[in-house]
Order: sequence, then structure tokens, then C-alpha cells
Amino acid sequence: MNFKSDKLCVQPDPFCENKGAEENKEVLLSVRELCVKVRESENQKMLLDNLSFSLRRGEVLALVGETGSGKTMTAKAIMGMLNANLSVEGRIVLEGQNLLDLNAQEMHALRGRKIGMAFQNPETALNPLLKNGNQLNLIMGKNESDQVRRLRSFGLCDKRILKQYPFELSGGMAQRFMASLSLGHGVEMVIFDEPTRGLDPDNRNLLAELILLLSKKRHVAILLLTHDMGLIERVADRCIVLQDGKIVEHGSVDTILHHPTSSYMKGIRDEDPRFQRILPLLDLEEKKQEETPILELRDIHCSYALNPFSKERHQVLHELNMSVFQGEILGLIGASGCGKSTLASCILGLLNYQGEIFFSGKLLKMRGRPQIGHICQSATSSFDPARTIRQSLEEVFLVHPEYALPGEKENQIHNVLKVVDLYHLLARLDSYPHEFSGGQLQRFAIARTLLSQVKFIILDEVTSMLDLKTQASIIRLLARLRKERGLTYIFITHDLPLAQQFCDRILQMKDGCVRNCLE
Repeated sequence: MNFKSDKLCVQPDPFCENKGAEENKEVLLSVRELCVKVRESENQKMLLDNLSFSLRRGEVLALVGETGSGKTMTAKAIMGMLNANLSVEGRIVLEGQNLLDLNAQEMHALRGRKIGMAFQNPETALNPLLKNGNQLNLIMGKNESDQVRRLRSFGLCDKRILKQYPFELSGGMAQRFMASLSLGHGVEMVIFDEPTRGLDPDNRNLLAELILLLSKKRHVAILLLTHDMGLIERVADRCIVLQDGKIVEHGSVDTILHHPTSSYMKGIRDEDPRFQRILPLLDLEEKKQEETPILELRDIHCSYALNPFSKERHQVLHELNMSVFQGEILGLIGASGCGKSTLASCILGLLNYQGEIFFSGKLLKMRGRPQIGHICQSATSSFDPARTIRQSLEEVFLVHPEYALPGEKENQIHNVLKVVDLYHLLARLDSYPHEFSGGQLQRFAIARTLLSQVKFIILDEVTSMLDLKTQASIIRLLARLRKERGLTYIFITHDLPLAQQFCDRILQMKDGCVRNCLE
């Protein structure tokens, strides 16, 4: 990889908060009095309100805040990627040039060359029609050996990835591939938006090492948008806390994490579900003796063809056996690509497999399993962007008309919104998914699943994209629904501390089969 850049003369920024060790580093980016609001809306509150900060070469600056606080909007303002209905005021100065004065063509010339960005949702950011190798071609040319080295630096060691499409990658692999695209030739600044979302601990460590390499060895400026406090403590130099589009706290990482002044940072540990048991443990030994499992998998094998013209197949699951009991929360952990989401797809009947799956004692057919619900890892990509939230909720009754009570569909939707604490958004049901925060969309996803009246739900990394405060509220909502409705969950996650507090039992997957059981 070549991260060299032309050396340009930039004046020191008098507004930079951190002096001392950073004194000799030149300021690369200076944001001054940045305001963003909806055009032609005098009563609309500021989405970003008077933000000012600086970023020096080789520095890692972390932006922290709950979902909807303005982190991603700040990044999009810097990248010149805000929606046309938003107006921007203030100054965003990169190497002495105000980016807000540039036209679309000039900003396009900067993106990927001077500034790179790894987006939060690879499912929506990557081109689904281009193979991964072709997408890398646009960034770094067609030299396959260079591409392979780039992928290996992100822990993607199988060069077959270059011949695959984005949808063929696991969530964690897609996240790392998205990050690899942000490092164009000559890039001087990279914005990482939730880079550890969906990554297992090993790959979190790998990404942290890469950020340190870029900042300390290559002197690339890093703007890190994240909820991962461990990552911040390990790689960041300074930290800014956003709330409702305003900076409420800024300073050194040690001060922000261990001696905070803002109510948001003070409340994180009190609300974090990793530090307290959510629900009492079920007596699984008694259930094993007295009950038939609600779900039982016997000798499951699953593979896929490496390409449409080859008979060679890649084995994803093999000799997998597991059972889940009524009312249980079964945790499923394992490294990215170990087969967790493939297993979920087999249970849902979305993939062909060999073996037997029993539900409530009955052998399931290969297709059509309305009795099992699924809440995806990315709420954003699980909703049709061309449909309003109301249309997405009503779609349940179109697919399963037996769930709709005559003349009561509207009341059913109202009632389920009350259950998931979204009744206050009733007037906004005709809005589109992009108009809601990640936490709100995840609650809508839960509401949609509840409308289908299922008693068994697969939760695939449902909290990985959310800030700690929103994670806590979603976990407590799921716990309450389990208690009130007798639901059963498979909880797929990389977050072992959270699984230990939320689940009754945890299975560890490796190389396509269950390797360990943590009771």
C-alpha cells in the first residue's frame, strides 16, 4: 500500500484544542461554526448547531454520541454528500481550501483521493452489481497482487473475494472490505463511520492496529465515528461528544472516558446492559428433562458453488446439531464467516441444506416458515427505501392475510407501536426509512416481526449498529417482550459480555459447526 502524499504548506490552526505533543503537527482539516438545517423551514431545529473542531495530520479524533446526534451528518457535510434539501453554513477548510465553496465536480475529485470514507452500512454503500475486485479497481487500479495485499491488511486472506459480489460476504467481511475501499492512493484523511460494527474481537484488534498504522506511521488524519469505547481508548488522541447536533464535551480520551462532564457520557456505564443481568436464567436442565425442544437441528450441512460454472463447492456448515427450548434465549457467537448467518438462513428456509430441522416436533419443509421471525443486522437495509414505514408494516398483512383482523389492521399497527415504544411516531408513519434513526428503525423492525405473530425470532446482530444507550433500550425491550409474550430468541452476536448478561446459554461456532457450549 502507498499512502504517500504531496507535502503542502498549511498554516497552524489557533482553534486546535490539543497543544503539547501535537504542537508540531500541521492542521489538515478545520471545521468552523458548521450549521446544517432543512431548507425553507424556519421552525426546524438545527441538525448541526455551530460545530467547531480541528484535525491534525497523524491524529485520531473520535466523535461520540447517541444515534441521531449528528455524527454521520458531520461526516457527510465534510464529504459534500448531504441531501439537497439541507442547507449548510460555516466553513470546512481542508489544506486552506473551503470545501463548501467547491462545486460537485471539484468535490468528486477530492473524494477517494484526498479524503476517504468507510461508510457505516456496506450493504447499502457497496455496488451490488459490481464484483468486489471491480470496485477495488476504481480505487487502486487493476493490479491483483496489490489488491490481495490490501485485502490481507484487513484480515481478508482469501483472494476469491475479488471474484465475488458484496452480498456473498458475511456482515463482518463486508465491513472490512468497505474499510479497504476508503484508502485511495494519496489519501490524507479517512473518515471511519462505525468501523468495528459487526466485527469479532480478532478483527476489531486488526482494525485498531491498522488505524494506528495509518495515523502514527503514515501520518493520515483519522476522523473516527464510533460507539466502541474500547476502540476509542486504544487508538484515539482526542474525543468530541455530540448531543442533538451540538458539541457538549471535548478533550483528551482519558478525560472524556474516565472523568466526563456530560450527562450522556456519565450515564453510559449505568445503562450499559453488559454490566448487569437482564433476565433471570432459565432452568435448562429441567426443560431438557420435561420438554421437547421448540427447535432442533440434526446433522445440518450447507455448501455453495464457488461460481455458476464450477462443480467445486465451499462447505459452510457441516455436522451441525443444536436445540433450542421454549422461552430460551440462545446466544450464538463466532468469528466473521464462521457460518452464523448461514445457519440463520437455513433455519428460515432461505438456503438449501442437507439434514433435518424440527419445529415444535414437526419436520420443517424446505420453503415457507412463517412461524419463525427474523430481525436483520442492518435495519436500514431491511426496509425497502421506496416504501414508507406504514407500507412496510402493512406488507405483513398482504403476505399473511390470516394475521389481519377484519377492520382492525390500523388498530393492530397502533397497538404494536405502543408495545415497542414508538406510538409517539404515529404521525410519521408515512415517512421513509432514511428519515429515522437507527434505533427507531430497529424498533420498527421488531414491530413488523410482532405483527406476524411469531413466537420464535432470530436476532442477527440487532444491536451492533447502535450506540450504547440505544443498545440498552433495545435489549430491555427484547427482554420485556420475552417475558410478556413468551418469545424464544436465537441471539447472534460478536459481543460476548452482552451475550453473557442476556442469554441463557451460549454456543460458540467455528468452521461451520458448534465447538463449545457456555452454560
